[in-house]
Amino acid sequence: MNNLNLKAVFDMGALHHTLVVGGEYDEESAALVRFTNQDTSIMPVLLTDPDPFEDFPGHQTAIRQKPDTKTDTLSGYVIDNIDIGNQWTIVGGVRFDRFHATFDQPLGTASHFEHTDNVASPRAAVIYKPTDSYSFYD
Repeated sequence: MNNLNLKAVFDMGALHHTLVVGGEYDEESAALVRFTNQDTSIMPVLLTDPDPFEDFPGHQTAIRQKPDTKTDTLSGYVIDNIDIGNQWTIVGGVRFDRFHATFDQPLGTASHFEHTDNVASPRAAVIYKPTDSYSFYD
């Protein structure tokens, strides 16, 4: 996962801005191997008295599935905290996420799935700080 943030602090007239602009990129993958149990009978085990050293009677040599999953997420955001005097702050921002996933299963009944989501998340708030110890959000 990679993350980059840029922060700018500046005044525009009587307003004090703290502007954060950033982005993220995340990529993940998983490749599994699922085996078929080739023994037709596995002896029951007592739940209250299991034998942790009991041999597994099956043979797990035949591969049943080999799913391969990949995801990547690309995000960008901007948030501005605007201080109006010592007691009031206005917060405004937006974040955009693009999430893409693929699933490939080549064995048996081969399957391929792919999906992309694009989501924007706005943010807005008014903060009142009557003292340094208290804040009220709306």
